[in-house]
Amino acid sequence: MSIRVVCFVGAVLVDHWTRWVLLAGAVVLPYVAVVLANAGRERGQDPGTLVGPGALPAPDRTTGLGTGPSGGDT
Repeated sequence: MSIRVVCFVGAVLVDHWTRWVLLAGAVVLPYVAVVLANAGRERGQDPGTLVGPGALPAPDRTTGLGTGPSGGDT
């Protein structure tokens, strides 16, 4: 942001063809900064499930409820 502010101040103070270069820099710099900041945020592969097979109790067919650690219905 400080480079962008310098570009704006320079564009106001300079009365030369470089004024347009400074204005272009002030307009383009935020876009470039956002693209570079978001470049490393790509997601990797799916790590898979966190719960392994058999970790959850099987549902009871009569009630539809799982059996808890004590073996009774929860």
